[in-house]
Amino acid sequence: FGLKDKASAWSDRLAALTMKRTMRRLRDLCMVEMYANVTVNVSHLASALIMHLVAAQISEISRAEFHARLYAIIKNVQREPGVHLHRSVADPEAYGGLHNDQANLLVDFYRTGAEAGLIAMDGSRLKLLPALTAELGKRDPRLTNMIRVYANEIASLTNVGRIIAQATPLAGPALGAALYDDELCSYQIARRRSTQRAGAGAVPKQREHAYANAKLISPDKASGHGVVLVHGVLASPAELKDFAHRLAAQGHPVMCVRLKGHGTAPEDLHDGAWQDWLASVRRGYEIMALFAEDVSVVGFASGASLGLLLAAEKPNRLASVVSVSAPLKFLARDMRYAHTLDLANSVSKWLHLQNGIKPFTKGEPEHPEFEHSRMPVRALAELYRISEALQRALPQISCPVTVIHASNDPVADPGSAKTIYESIASANKRLHMVGSDRHAILHEDIGNTQDLIMGRLLEFSRPTTSQIQEDLDSSANGKWKFLRWLTPRTGLRRIWDAKEFLE
Repeated sequence: FGLKDKASAWSDRLAALTMKRTMRRLRDLCMVEMYANVTVNVSHLASALIMHLVAAQISEISRAEFHARLYAIIKNVQREPGVHLHRSVADPEAYGGLHNDQANLLVDFYRTGAEAGLIAMDGSRLKLLPALTAELGKRDPRLTNMIRVYANEIASLTNVGRIIAQATPLAGPALGAALYDDELCSYQIARRRSTQRAGAGAVPKQREHAYANAKLISPDKASGHGVVLVHGVLASPAELKDFAHRLAAQGHPVMCVRLKGHGTAPEDLHDGAWQDWLASVRRGYEIMALFAEDVSVVGFASGASLGLLLAAEKPNRLASVVSVSAPLKFLARDMRYAHTLDLANSVSKWLHLQNGIKPFTKGEPEHPEFEHSRMPVRALAELYRISEALQRALPQISCPVTVIHASNDPVADPGSAKTIYESIASANKRLHMVGSDRHAILHEDIGNTQDLIMGRLLEFSRPTTSQIQEDLDSSANGKWKFLRWLTPRTGLRRIWDAKEFLE
């Protein structure tokens, strides 16, 4: 404004000083307002966490703990109102696996930081180097210290800063609740995308499939034995939710898994792979293992195949597997040409046919309220690949297994049950053939299939430590009531002996 603080007149110098202070204040207000609307990404949070650690004079941290803290920060920031979130912070598919050091989300971040001499990775430990706090001089910080730049961009978000300062790794049920929230969030994102495609006319607007999300049920007095329910491919968790409530009424905490791509529209299964569905089962199992002392997996149809594949991996705390109508061979007409059509669709993409010659086929589901009638050919071909992988994995299964199948199943060859039973290595296994010509024997509870499963699960159920203590306390209180009644009728020495015994 043409006013100099070295002017000859004192009035000009005073005006210049006042103007400088005012401009700095306006600049700071402008920066606060501008950065208040910044879209927070994972690099912002990782950088702010690094600078917080440096301020706390921490120069080294294990990568696993750093990732665990960062995951806790992400989950807390998601709950903050008014914060704009980048996909790397808002979408569990982007940051999935961060909590247990299985994510590759920060590979580029680490490489760039290492090239700038700011951080270094020594094996599994992250080292924070002195260059992070070195004086910049006249150098452009965007070129020399991008971590400080990232941290500064969200410095005005004091609520985010408070979360970062207080962050500790999640564990136990708190971690389980966060992972379950990720499952709910993933479904909402998938549903929103599906709705947007329908609105743009990319897919039919008429929905053939009932929306259904994952479901975690924790009874008030839960046993220590949790259950993971896995629905069949082309269906949704709605297929098993009624059974889930029966299990919960029996005292089991229950996790109804939603296989990736399911519960929305058939188009979401067009590019699905069976490995993605198995990953969904792993996540559901991990969640339940954080709420229960041991876990059983109950799967229906291809969901049973996925449960058996998980058992072959021998996860910790796995008590048993119940396989209902798992197919090794298929009888359904829809499956006859799935392999051929899938191959033709793959070849046709070279001819610039994006979805192939025939991406969908018409089916006749037993329960159209939660099963697709427009079936993606790619998903049907993946069912064959699941059965092939299962046949290779069966000899690796050593946990207790219950195999249940309808004697005249019109979809999955009943002979599959005997093959599974004879091929698994478990010494504790049972085979039950239910007299029925229906496939959905679990959902429809044909032949008391649900009671059969619940009876089998009771063999592996045990009370939690808190329940045992509660029962002991109740028993002790009852004995003390009896002793109070007995006091006038016996000697004090005998009362004292009884007290010492109870203690």
